[in-house]
Amino acid sequence: MNFIDEKEAKQTAKKFLFLINSTASNHCAGFDDKTDTTINIETTYCDPVLSLEFSKDGIHFIPLVDTTWQGAFFEVMRIIYMWEYREIKEEEEEAKKTKDDEDGVFDWV
Repeated sequence: MNFIDEKEAKQTAKKFLFLINSTASNHCAGFDDKTDTTINIETTYCDPVLSLEFSKDGIHFIPLVDTTWQGAFFEVMRIIYMWEYREIKEEEEEAKKTKDDEDGVFDWV
């Protein structure tokens, strides 16, 4: 995911934080104390396992432990997949609508 500017990266970080905390999973998240573009994902027993840094370049994954960070990683990947799938679906519907509009242009001929 590439962002236009830092503001969009911050907004996306806030949305990710909401989505991670609102799903029924074994993980919860919070912003890092120093910045509002870094999210630390923890297990439900407050063990930090993964850090996400949002910048103009994209999302950077930083594992904080050796073994149990994969569950948090796949939770984030699931959210990214849902996000991208929604955008792809909207683009397909828009392309289909444009194609239908173009098909009717020469009906009068």
